[in-house]
Amino acid sequence: MVSGGGGDRDAAREPDEDAAASRPADSTAERDRDARDSLPGLPPRRIVDPDVDLGDPRQDSVARRGERAVLAAIALGGVAGAEARYAIGVLVPRVPAQFPWPTWLINTTGCLLLGVLMVIVTEQRTVSRLIRPFLGAGLLGGFTTFSGFAEEVLDLTRAGRPAVALAYLALTLAGGWAAAWAGMTVTRQLGRRGSAR
Repeated sequence: MVSGGGGDRDAAREPDEDAAASRPADSTAERDRDARDSLPGLPPRRIVDPDVDLGDPRQDSVARRGERAVLAAIALGGVAGAEARYAIGVLVPRVPAQFPWPTWLINTTGCLLLGVLMVIVTEQRTVSRLIRPFLGAGLLGGFTTFSGFAEEVLDLTRAGRPAVALAYLALTLAGGWAAAWAGMTVTRQLGRRGSAR
């Protein structure tokens, strides 16, 4: 404790202060982590894996290498998905101011496949940690085009076809939900039959 009479500051240190003063200076990673954790209004520190300490430079580099692999899987899947979407658009071209069947088909099929994928990777099988980002965020994320869907709704409205735009909006949302549900349900049933054998 510090006395009010201007006594010796070092003699009046608390035990915790002595321990803190005897420690070596924090590493840059530790200082950054402590600053991030102590700032009000910021989200808490992201945890990649509970067994990985991002404050430890050796473990942080392992986590970053893992992130690079995930990003590469997403990028490769995204290229393949976008190419598949482009191919369908070439084979089944969209007719201006008409119901955009190609995009509806692409998005509904993507929702169906995403339902299948999520049941397989979360409920039925242990798969590589790169399968979900490659197929889900990458392939199906690149294949589906909900930004294209929104643009087509606006195009139909601007072309004086609000009824078609509204039907497209409703059928895309209903079709996506129904397709995802169907994909999940059928995959679960097939999984139960396979495990019963």
